[in-house]
Amino acid sequence: MQTSIGQDHRRLDSKVIAQHIFTMVKANPTISIRVLQGGVENHFGYKASYRKIWLANRESSLEYMAIARSHTTSFLINVLVSLVQKAN
Repeated sequence: MQTSIGQDHRRLDSKVIAQHIFTMVKANPTISIRVLQGGVENHFGYKASYRKIWLANRESSLEYMAIARSHTTSFLINVLVSLVQKAN
């Protein structure tokens, strides 16, 4: 995949970048755009614009927050069910 993206950087949109940087954003939600930009350049061999990386970071952050919210909601539902069962 690296070669084909490097040859046709138009396919390197913010969604592709977001998939690549998700683990970096998950590990460090305050990671700078410049650091992400360097990571993308090292991986794909193409320097994406600051704006494209910013959009990808936003997409990755929103995805991470949605996953975290889902896990929190599931946990709270399980706790409530457990408390109701104990009360009966």
